Amino acid sequence: MTHQDSGDHFALDNLTYDLIAIVHEKSKALEAYTKYESDAQADPEISQLLLRVRQQDEYAIQELMHHLGRLTNGRDIRPSEPLGDGTDTARLAST
Repeated sequence: MTHQDSGDHFALDNLTYDLIAIVHEKSKALEAYTKYESDAQADPEISQLLLRVRQQDEYAIQELMHHLGRLTNGRDIRPSEPLGDGTDTARLAST
């Protein structure tokens, strides 16, 4: 499926759309970790596990954003909002 805005004639191929969808879902997961980490404070082992999973998702978002930049020929498609934990997605994408 190709997504296109008729005003700008900006076509979005399936792979690019898929990567954007994955970044979106992982960003929503980062928001949820805040609650989960709060619930896990009484269990240090689970708390550490959730921290590692969060870090893995943050790293995955960095990689996805890198490849999105490549697929879009460097056009700036970074979200303007911070991730759920307050991490600036523009900063992540530039590292």
